[in-house]
Amino acid sequence: MLLPRDWFIKVPGGDNFGHIYIDCIISILIFYILRDKNIYFKLFFIFSLTSLIELAQILTSRNFSISDIFYNSIGILIGITVYYLFSFILKFKTKKNFKF
Repeated sequence: MLLPRDWFIKVPGGDNFGHIYIDCIISILIFYILRDKNIYFKLFFIFSLTSLIELAQILTSRNFSISDIFYNSIGILIGITVYYLFSFILKFKTKKNFKF
């Protein structure tokens, strides 16, 4: 989240939920792109990326916050859950020829 906090006034849940939304999307994309890598590498990559973004906030009008890290972690966990849920559904659908 390198954008000004004022931009997230209209986001449902405000700035904190903005962290959750963005990290959820980032996590799903990274898990999809790096699907051949092990989970530890993917987690390390995601947490490194979000930590670097938080530290880069020093260069903007925003600042580093522990609560941002907390909301980033929630977004990452939700993203990973959604990724594995959809992966499970797709595997189940292709194996059983089940139609939704």
